[in-house]
Formats: sequence, structure tokens, C-alpha cells
Amino acid sequence: RIPSKMGIKQNFNLYWVAGTALAFWMLLIHAPPFLSSKIHISPMLIVHMIGVYPIYLACIHNTLITPTTFPGARKTHIWVGRIGLIMGVVGVISGAILTWYIAYDPNALGVSIAITMGGAS
Repeated sequence: RIPSKMGIKQNFNLYWVAGTALAFWMLLIHAPPFLSSKIHISPMLIVHMIGVYPIYLACIHNTLITPTTFPGARKTHIWVGRIGLIMGVVGVISGAILTWYIAYDPNALGVSIAITMGGAS
């Protein structure tokens, strides 16, 4: 049985556009110049970016293309979600290593805690 309400139109709304615009700004406009201005980039930061970029893009994809969007979307939604989950684990573990070991600052404990809570959520 095909649901009566199908298509991207059901998920394409102001909230999705605003969230996606913010994500693309962060991933493609803000982060690259910021990272390229650094003299030294830790290899762990590169691992972290390899983990967090795909999860960000998977979330954008899966909030627009849900299993009821069109016939066959369910399989794509599931596989994009699985890849996103795996990459999310890479991002959380590498982010924790960066926050608590490589770039740890005992004077900024509140920031470390907040970043860890954000990554874990």
C-alpha cells in the first residue's frame, strides 16, 4: 500500500530550508577557510571532520527523503542512516579525544563539557 501523502513536498518546509542553509554555511563556507588558516591541523581533527561531515549530510538527506517520500525511498533512507550512524560514532570518539586529550584546556572545562554533551546527543 502506498501512503496517500507522498513526495518531497511533505518534508520541504521553512525549517528544513533554514537548517540546511545553516548546515551548508557551516560545512562549505565557514569551516574550510577557518581550517585552512590554521598553521597545523591535527590528524585527529581530520578524522573528526571525516566523521562529522557525512553525518551532517545524512541528516539533511534523511529529513527530506523519508521512507514515504516515493517508492524505493525507504531503502535509500535506511542505508544513508546506517552510514550516518557509523560516521557519527567516528565523529563522537574523535571529538572526545580532541576535546579531552589533544586540545584539553583545564581553564575551559565548561566548554569541554558542553562540546562533549553536544557531540553525544
